[in-house]
Amino acid sequence: MLSKIKQKIKTRFTKIEYRVEKIPVISGQQLQDKVALITGGSNGIGYGIAQSFVHNGAKVIITGRDENKLQKVCSNLGKNCRY
Repeated sequence: MLSKIKQKIKTRFTKIEYRVEKIPVISGQQLQDKVALITGGSNGIGYGIAQSFVHNGAKVIITGRDENKLQKVCSNLGKNCRY
């Protein structure tokens, strides 16, 4: 009985199809004159998003828990970044 259940589970999971959705990529100056508020912008994914947005022309406001990190990030990202 247990082996039949295992076989059914194995069969069902091997038949699962995976779809990959295309994610639009930001390029050029698509965000020119836009303003973005990014939480957790002092490191990790939030910092990467802030960096990408500034690079593509957006004005960015970042938030975080450590003011010293936020100051450092804003000085790295330039005049279009505030915290």
